[in-house]
Amino acid sequence: MDHFEWNAFAFIYSASEDEQKCPIFLTDIQKAVFNNSVYTLSNTVAMRNVSTSEVTDALKQTSARARIIIVCLTDSAHKRLFMLTAADQGMLNDEYVYIFADLHATGYTIGSSANHTVFVWEDQSDTPDGRDSDAHEAFMRTFMLTDMSDDSDPGSSVDNFTALVSQKMTESPIKCTQCTEEKGWKILCSHGKIAVQDSGRELGKFSADERCQLRLYTGMPTS
Repeated sequence: MDHFEWNAFAFIYSASEDEQKCPIFLTDIQKAVFNNSVYTLSNTVAMRNVSTSEVTDALKQTSARARIIIVCLTDSAHKRLFMLTAADQGMLNDEYVYIFADLHATGYTIGSSANHTVFVWEDQSDTPDGRDSDAHEAFMRTFMLTDMSDDSDPGSSVDNFTALVSQKMTESPIKCTQCTEEKGWKILCSHGKIAVQDSGRELGKFSADERCQLRLYTGMPTS
């Protein structure tokens, strides 16, 4: 808000998706506005359900009072419906700014499968409406606020991280057939005995020498 020198905004949210999430978020916003008189919450609309008619009514109520509109919706299909309705109502232009504020969301990405990233503007219903292009254009006029990492393909990132960890497990010092004492490596072994337990039953014990066979080569000196 400060960056763009905006000081008045409206808040539209769903009262049916989550009984706590958006109402609590609204309370936090109201407290923040109360503590900072520079900003004004000019209009608040709670939609009874997220339908075309409800979204249309909410937008019409808001258009007379604000141009900066914060939207709190949980379901990605509802976000898509909201923006398509705004476009159909002629409220998708340089006059309006839509800010989706959704904690624990992943921005414009809603999922990933089979090396394909699914975006919020893509229709996931059994009978697609064929308006993905319109929805994509609509979302290009929005901001998406989230407390999650901005990752365009979270599934791929996790897979890459897993592969990297697996690779490192095969390298020194975790696994190293050439890490000998002659080359400056030390074998770190503790003393005493190791008891392996399963549901309270002792399965086996290992001596200090046997444990060294399960050794971890490290660059640290042994005492």
